[in-house]
Amino acid sequence: MKAKLTNLINGVTIEVHATTDHPDSSYGQPVWVDDNGTAYCQVGLPSPFYQITDVRNEWRIVAQCNPYNARMHYNHQRVLEYDGATPVKWVMSEGYASEDEAKEALMKLAMTGNPFEGGGWTYEDEDSIAELKSAIIEDFGDDPDFEEPDFAWFQGPGIYDGESPVLLKGETMSNDDTMTYSIEEAE
Repeated sequence: MKAKLTNLINGVTIEVHATTDHPDSSYGQPVWVDDNGTAYCQVGLPSPFYQITDVRNEWRIVAQCNPYNARMHYNHQRVLEYDGATPVKWVMSEGYASEDEAKEALMKLAMTGNPFEGGGWTYEDEDSIAELKSAIIEDFGDDPDFEEPDFAWFQGPGIYDGESPVLLKGETMSNDDTMTYSIEEAE
């Protein structure tokens, strides 16, 4: 979450973000912090010295993985959750102004496949399914044993790994074998 704080004494306005990752944060309560790491006041409480304006939520993409496979996928991002000493949930990217912007970034992430292992998935929509069906009929239609494909597995526009959906358009979660990528509101 981001906001602007205006000092009521000198009129100076600064941009801040909410975080619990600061020494002034107590019992998990976020504080407003500027880019230099200076904390100003606790989020959600009135402040006698600052007017809080332009509060806006931000969205981020997080990755989750089981502890066994996390060591292969974690690449020194900011950790949100550990299982013992092993990171199992971390921030892939953040700072999206809207959920739609984050969904678009998640779609791009899913289209490139696992960012550490390369791609291999394809983007499919109704038109590309119709083209694929036509190509199959053209290639195999003369075979007496040929059965026309029905594509019952197709669940709508999105990204598929074979016949399994990885991310359908508009969804907020993508699954890749051992990894799960999802969108959530940033603190």
